[in-house]
Amino acid sequence: MENNAPLLDRAGQLKRVAENILAESRLFEILGPLGRVELIGSVRLGLVYRQDIDLLVITDEVRRAGAVEAAKALLDNGYFQTVELMDYQQFPESDFPRGFYFGLRVPVGGDYWKLDIWYLHTNEVYTGMVMSALPRFEAALARNPQKAVTVLQIKEAYFDGVKYRDGVKSINIYRAVFDDDIASVEEFLI
Repeated sequence: MENNAPLLDRAGQLKRVAENILAESRLFEILGPLGRVELIGSVRLGLVYRQDIDLLVITDEVRRAGAVEAAKALLDNGYFQTVELMDYQQFPESDFPRGFYFGLRVPVGGDYWKLDIWYLHTNEVYTGMVMSALPRFEAALARNPQKAVTVLQIKEAYFDGVKYRDGVKSINIYRAVFDDDIASVEEFLI
């Protein structure tokens, strides 16, 4: 039997670092005036392989002025090395949700952490897709904790040093393991 403790330990350590970043940066407090802030992705699921944190800010009214105010507050906070704001509401692109994207970067312990934050309308397709998938993924993990190992093994196999190779995204891995019962790296084909 393969020893998967290092993968699980690493995921737990990275999750703790991510939680510290969220607490120290006061992100929920800064983003809260925009809408409901939801932790999503690998940190929420406890399946952290890369230094990456994903958040959604969900609201019934996506306002440019609010996005700009939040970007200023993030800059004034002084916690992040990089604060990027992209407007996909006025300048939509087919591969991105319609709303605002905040890209943050912060050095922690010799590594850089990337934070991806989407400020989106409640009815945005991406919002619905993510918020409906999370409970399904969490339930699958609760029923079968071994799936965490499978997810982390696939992430490790596809990691290229910055992101996942071959266009693989975490959501592809989660759907394969949690929805399609893929049980190994060999079964995972994109």
